[in-house]
Amino acid sequence: MDPTLILILKDGMSEYCSDEELREMCAAFGVDPEVDPDRDKLVYHRLAIKLITKIEHGNNRQLLIALVPSLVNRARDFVTSTDWERRA
Repeated sequence: MDPTLILILKDGMSEYCSDEELREMCAAFGVDPEVDPDRDKLVYHRLAIKLITKIEHGNNRQLLIALVPSLVNRARDFVTSTDWERRA
C-alpha cells in the first residue's frame, strides 16, 4: 500500500469532517478509533493508518468506502466555492 494514501486520507478527514461526525461514522461501522485522552479528540493519522493498512480488518473497508466519496465531494464543493475557481 502506498504510504502517501495515509497522508491524503488524514488530511481529508481533518479538513472536511468534524471530530463528532467521524466518531459517529466509526460507531456506525463498528470501528474503534484512537482518541487522544488529553484533548478528547480523534487521532486522525492513527485512524488513517488503521483504515489503509488494516483494510481487511473488521469493517474498515466499509468505512473507507463510505468515507472517501464523501470527502471527495466535500473537497469539490469547497473548490467550486473559492474565488480562484470562479476566476478560472
